[in-house]
Amino acid sequence: MRFFDLHSDTPFRMYRENLDSQSCELDCSPCALGSFETAAAVYAVWSDSKNCGQRNYEDFFRIKQNLLSDIAVNCPQCRICTYKDELCSDEKVKLILAVEGGNLLCGDALRLSVLYDCGVRVFTPLWRGCDDIGGAHDTPYGLTEFGKSVITECERLGIIPDVSHMSQKSFYDTLEVAESPVIASHSNSYSLCGSSRNLTDGQITDLIRCGGLVGVNLYPPFVTAEYENMTKKGLFDALCGHIIHMLSLGGKKSVCLGGDRDGFERVEGYSQVCFANEIYRGLIHRGVNENIIKDIFYGNAERFFKKRMPQNKR
Repeated sequence: MRFFDLHSDTPFRMYRENLDSQSCELDCSPCALGSFETAAAVYAVWSDSKNCGQRNYEDFFRIKQNLLSDIAVNCPQCRICTYKDELCSDEKVKLILAVEGGNLLCGDALRLSVLYDCGVRVFTPLWRGCDDIGGAHDTPYGLTEFGKSVITECERLGIIPDVSHMSQKSFYDTLEVAESPVIASHSNSYSLCGSSRNLTDGQITDLIRCGGLVGVNLYPPFVTAEYENMTKKGLFDALCGHIIHMLSLGGKKSVCLGGDRDGFERVEGYSQVCFANEIYRGLIHRGVNENIIKDIFYGNAERFFKKRMPQNKR
């Protein structure tokens, strides 16, 4: 099985909890990804909302270096990809760096150039509440003028904007500003689970129409309002329901997986590789064509990133 995850918080958790990539405590470690035939993952460095922006900016470099040092020792089959040709390399595991939460910019869009030079290729500007970039999902506010300049600068550099965590107003401000497709790396369907973190049918349809991606999130409160009383089977059935619904909106070339793993406490069945097999079997059972499932698991994201990541100029 080939597997591509649009959002994992693994590098942040490795640094915060002093875990290496061989740790069985991690749900989406580089070593676990090596269990797939081929795997890729967008590895996000979270800007901890409890910290000031400058602290998060400094922590980014520590977290990145911690990841690099670890995979050099523990996961030699892993490669951090910064250009599209590297996605075609022979390494079994390919990682793409992301930043989640824009307060580390401290109001300075020029910091995006530094992040780009450090290999960041996906940027999630908002996380919660309001800041100088704009309003997140728990607010009614859109992007500020600075926030719009952040989206423009991301595109100029070759960083893909991620609209997960945005308010509806910020979401549509981003689509208006962006000239290229964007992603919602870890967001589910609002019509199936009414969390403000999820996307309405209109938002999903507009992302699909512009050629973007939607990564289905495994975090139980974004899957179903009944998650506290849900069995393991029921939770996976609900996950498959989100995928089926997005496919019904025309998303067979846009729907992906964006597990958000290592960003929340472990859930039975979500660890390591077994969750992917559960989803695969669930979709087959529901009559989804196997080629469409393969695209959801790998092909859609691979095509998108090969098209949107910058070309190596050397």
